[in-house]
Formats: sequence, structure tokens, C-alpha cells
Amino acid sequence: MVLESLSTLDKVVLVLIILLLLKIMFDINRLMKRKNMIARQKQMSQQVNQTSAEHRLHQMEKATAVDADFVEEVTVVETVEVPADSEQKN
Repeated sequence: MVLESLSTLDKVVLVLIILLLLKIMFDINRLMKRKNMIARQKQMSQQVNQTSAEHRLHQMEKATAVDADFVEEVTVVETVEVPADSEQKN
């Protein structure tokens, strides 16, 4: 076999190369997982921001509707005539 013809130093170097390749593969895998996790976090953050913005918009629409109702109620005014006697007392 080929391994039998290699010297001990060559075998050690071959094992070190294999270990280095395995480490590189695991590092790449770890980095890809981290990249995917960051992408997921960004997506979730965008969804939360969108939901929050929609909620704020709904709250503003609700407040505007309440303000409009309040204005309608306030603009209804009754006129009352004051007798001339009470104007002189003030």
C-alpha cells in the first residue's frame, strides 16, 4: 500500500494536513451558522419593527378618531341670553 512506503515523518505530515482540513471545515460550518443566525435576528427585528410601526399607526388613527369625536362634541354650543340686570352687577 501507499502508506507503507511513506516514512514516519510523511505520515505525521499527512495526518496534520487532514486535521487542518477538518478544522477548516468545522470553522466554515460554524461561520455559516453564525451568519444564518444573524440573518434570522435581522429578519425578526424587521418584523418586530414593522409590527410596532403598524401598532403605532393604529394608535394614532384611534387617537385621531377620538379627537375628532371630541371636537364634534365641543363645537355644539348653546346660546343663552343674559338679562340686562346681571350685566350691570359684573
